[in-house]
Amino acid sequence: MLTALPVVAWGEWQYQQVVQAVRQVPPNQHDRFLALANVLPRSYMTERLVGIGFRYHLLAEYIYDGWRPPLHDPLVNVLVRWHGHHPIPFHSLNEQVAMYQQLFPGWPVKADCVCAFTYDGRSYYRWRPGIDSWGPPDAALNPRQ
Repeated sequence: MLTALPVVAWGEWQYQQVVQAVRQVPPNQHDRFLALANVLPRSYMTERLVGIGFRYHLLAEYIYDGWRPPLHDPLVNVLVRWHGHHPIPFHSLNEQVAMYQQLFPGWPVKADCVCAFTYDGRSYYRWRPGIDSWGPPDAALNPRQ
């Protein structure tokens, strides 16, 4: 247990950096998406938090959730559940994917993991980010990616 404490402390420090960055941007700012992308740190924790739901996941109803690194990061799982909320507000999956692409250009959006988005283990491979949408369409996402 003591060996995990430095890792959790490091993760908490990065999580709090994300929380502080989000607090810098007023909730009613009309271009909040771009403002958030400008202030969020490019860190390990930011990449994991922004990638939740399509590249990584941590929803309790998935039977294999949260405990198979690197796609299932126990540290992120513990911190989000400890705080009881995801610190970055998203309105749609496409908005989240667009922010991921803006923060981490050149990084693949899709991970080779069927459980990263769907239960059936097949539709994830057919999902084309920005073209097929399981949420409202978002103009900030380049449909060719």
